[in-house]
Amino acid sequence: MPSALPITVPFTLTGTATDGTDFTIDPSPITIPASASSGAISVTIIDDLIFEGDQDLTITLGTPTQATLGIRTTQQVTILDNDAEPFVTFATASSTALESAGSTTVEIQLSAAAEVDIVVPLTLAGSATAGVDAQLVGNPILFAAGATSGLAQIDLLDDALHEGDETLDLGFGAALGATPGAIAQHTLTITDDDAAPVVSFATASSAHDEG
Repeated sequence: MPSALPITVPFTLTGTATDGTDFTIDPSPITIPASASSGAISVTIIDDLIFEGDQDLTITLGTPTQATLGIRTTQQVTILDNDAEPFVTFATASSTALESAGSTTVEIQLSAAAEVDIVVPLTLAGSATAGVDAQLVGNPILFAAGATSGLAQIDLLDDALHEGDETLDLGFGAALGATPGAIAQHTLTITDDDAAPVVSFATASSAHDEG
């Protein structure tokens, strides 16, 4: 119903989208002119090249002048992200560490920074036994918003057994916010530092009766 008087309506903003970065909006309050039955709040979406996932903006009406609030006092706007997830890749396909080194790290990279945290779980395979020969520390790998590089730490468990060199194959599980890239597996070779056992006769000679 139109009013003979202009109506001023303040509003507030909440949500995951950021004013000035993800969108621009008319300033609060808006004014509905006299005799008009509606007004509009203009929202302009800002297109960027950063993966951030879908974001939302909630506009909540405040107490107007010369009018009262109706049933619907909030409006939610969903901004659909059109940017592809970054690629996650190992910096190199292989590395080597001595069994007695204590620990080693493997670098993991994102192809681009994101505005949201990226979570990358790692999988393990290979001839080395997790918990016996090596232990992955801090799985999954968390890329905080804006980060493009992370490190996977592997603790090496030194023993006194000759077992030869062993391998630990690191791969990517189902990442949250990233897609596996060109180098999706890293093979860590753990070099055995234990000497091979010596084989010899217990004595140089022996004598036995013929019968």
